[in-house]
Amino acid sequence: MTVPPTPASRAATLRTLIMALISAPLFILVAIVFVLGGLADATLPPLWMIVGLLLLVAGAFGIARTMEGQLTPVPLGTDREQAMSQSFQAFQANLFLRLAILEAPLFIGIVVSFVVDHGPWPALIAGVPTLLALAVALWPTPSAISRAEQRFDRAGGRSYFSEGW
Repeated sequence: MTVPPTPASRAATLRTLIMALISAPLFILVAIVFVLGGLADATLPPLWMIVGLLLLVAGAFGIARTMEGQLTPVPLGTDREQAMSQSFQAFQANLFLRLAILEAPLFIGIVVSFVVDHGPWPALIAGVPTLLALAVALWPTPSAISRAEQRFDRAGGRSYFSEGW
């Protein structure tokens, strides 16, 4: 007989998964630096490329923050267990969508690193701010959980979302 997961165990699992997903790009960046021969012989890319890569990261961060508000409210009259499950699944799906959006500039930077002759610099220029953006936008802080619960509860239903965290 299997025991259904509790909201707290689902949240702990999601936190662990988020930590792994946020740290994975760091290992990718380290590998890219070694694959492209390090920074010793590499020159910095031109200013327009640096600005372009940083604008990609800023744009992805803005889109991800906007997507954070796209949580479907829990309808009025939904029972407690169903509301908790529904809100957690919606939060998780939204989180993975934001993850994909935030990682896009990193992958673009990696591709640019292989196309232009500036070593790993384009990947690092896009990757380091991406790591910061991932941590800021995805980590479930108490304020982020509270904002998500407010979005779930905006139609009059009660999500009980914060109780699992």
